[in-house]
Amino acid sequence: MYTAAFWSAARERALKTFEQTLAALVLATFGGEVTGLINVLELNWSSIGITAINIVGTSTIAAVASVLMSLRSGRRDGNPSSGNRETAAAPRGG
Repeated sequence: MYTAAFWSAARERALKTFEQTLAALVLATFGGEVTGLINVLELNWSSIGITAINIVGTSTIAAVASVLMSLRSGRRDGNPSSGNRETAAAPRGG
């Protein structure tokens, strides 16, 4: 579980989780703005700043949860995937 391959796979999973959560929350929150249905000059920029902080914070929590799940799965068999559908590549010896 403490191999470079394990942490590489766990890091990749956490980054994907962060990105997916971020994209989902941005689209759910700013869907109208993304499609151009709102005037940029009429936006309440102070509330958007707070919302952006909340979105990034929530995405970070999701990424941390992903790492915790990888650790939980790794305790069993050293694989960060709970369903063993993914195996971390063994490091090449030199």
